[in-house]
Amino acid sequence: FTISAVPAITVTAPNGGETWQVSSDHNITWTSYGTSGNVRIEYSNNNGSSWSDIAPTTPDDGSHPWTIPNTPSTSCLVRITDSDGSPTDQSNAVFTISAVPTITVTAPNGGETWQVGSDHNITWTSTGTSGTVRIEYSTNNGSSWTDIITSTPDDGSHPWTIPNYPSTNCLVRISDTDGSPTDQSN
Repeated sequence: FTISAVPAITVTAPNGGETWQVSSDHNITWTSYGTSGNVRIEYSNNNGSSWSDIAPTTPDDGSHPWTIPNTPSTSCLVRITDSDGSPTDQSNAVFTISAVPTITVTAPNGGETWQVGSDHNITWTSTGTSGTVRIEYSTNNGSSWTDIITSTPDDGSHPWTIPNYPSTNCLVRISDTDGSPTDQSN
């Protein structure tokens, strides 16, 4: 006769503390013993209050590719369950699904007329940036750029005294100081 170990599944990734960005690709990984051969993979973005299927049934081969959904949260878990209902395991701690970083210039965004020497605020909205941005302007519709400031807090506004370079082809560009994301006047 055989004495076998108790069937087991252990989630190894994401197992807590990771930050996975929306639309990025990652492998969910686990170890298992004595399962039926197929598992169900689910995730929660509310610390286990509710669960959504990633794969209702997939071979118990220890790895499953996952394109991270657009459900940003700092309270995510993954749960893997044998297709027959037991055993099951989930991430030991929460992980984060982070939003795709964005910057959107809101002013000047096109059509404004700002006079040389006047003071205006360059404004923008952003999510998920490094915390600092670079601001540039162009007087030739983006063929070349001049720095307004190379690094300033990503707080959505920066004062600017309009320089003495009259043009009807002006743009403002704001970039995360790590290079991405970036946006310019429409």
